[in-house]
Amino acid sequence: MLFLSGSVNNSVYAQSPAYGIVATCFYCGSSGPNAFNFRIYLWSADTSYFEYSGGQYCFEVDTSIANGGNLTYQIISSDLPENLRPRNPSVIRNGSYFILNLQRNEFPDPGNGYNLTRRAVYVADMRVTTTAPTIDTPFESMNWRNLSHPDYSTKIFANVNIINTEITTPDKHYMDFMFPVELSYFTSVVNRNFITLNWSTTNEVNNSGFDIERSVINGQLFSNWKKVYFVEGNGTTTLSKYYSFTDRNLNTGTYRYRLKQIDFNGNSEFFNLTSDVNVGIPTDCSLSQNYPNPFNPTTKIDYDIPTNGKVSLILYDLSGREMSTLVNEIKTAGYYSVTFDADNLSSGIYFYRISSKDFVMTKKMMILK
Repeated sequence: MLFLSGSVNNSVYAQSPAYGIVATCFYCGSSGPNAFNFRIYLWSADTSYFEYSGGQYCFEVDTSIANGGNLTYQIISSDLPENLRPRNPSVIRNGSYFILNLQRNEFPDPGNGYNLTRRAVYVADMRVTTTAPTIDTPFESMNWRNLSHPDYSTKIFANVNIINTEITTPDKHYMDFMFPVELSYFTSVVNRNFITLNWSTTNEVNNSGFDIERSVINGQLFSNWKKVYFVEGNGTTTLSKYYSFTDRNLNTGTYRYRLKQIDFNGNSEFFNLTSDVNVGIPTDCSLSQNYPNPFNPTTKIDYDIPTNGKVSLILYDLSGREMSTLVNEIKTAGYYSVTFDADNLSSGIYFYRISSKDFVMTKKMMILK
């Protein structure tokens, strides 16, 4: 997190700040059946940052959630510095609504605010509790309170041109009753011994990214989950985002995959692929075109063998002279790759030929130095 200190950086204050706030991560049960928690996130909607100087956050929620009891409202935690955290959570009854109110802190001097970026800051984790045995329909009736009330309305402030300024923009206040990251799909595609995972999000809040974790079958049990890669997320966005990862050169077997979504505060959530993924043995012999081609000095050649047996892979020059033996041994059925280093060969066209039981194939490659 970045803070300003010392001399004032006027470039921070010369903007017309734009922001977004969202109430999200609603969940019940962590504190018993009579409570629910939610989180407030705030971010800059500009490409650069501005100095946030404070905010008050106010909601309306139907009184039926209390199930005839009284509500209490409390702050559990916040990532804002102490001088900028909202304070004094209170509940005010207003007809058929409860007003859940968080007051702003004292405004800091310019240079002592918070440099707000597109990475969402975690304003507060809030808990709402009823004195009744259970809380009822806690989420759907809740809305931001954006009325022009001097005490009980949502307001955001920033230091603009070294002057504390209200920049409240109600149409940038969002409610999201879903998880902070929502997936629209999570699928897999098998090609040889490669497994490609594809997934899409419909919205993201403070999303650092996804650990891709894999488990492989061992007898009738799956082994422990292992992280195989990390895919960076898109922070905070309401746009659909698409992701893909290919797990390469896997052994024959059955695999399970899951995504561990991690936010910038270290919180995580798992998304499991709904079905196991099987990498079987090849059904036919094949020899792939080397890649890259042309190349200098190394290239990779893939080949598939459907049955156990002797395999040879030999390189020839244009005259048919044998230049290198890449493979010459017994192979079990499966998928293979061999890396060829042509550092000792001159530029030109060469041929590589695979031979196994009832199968011969030749392809051309080019060394370009």
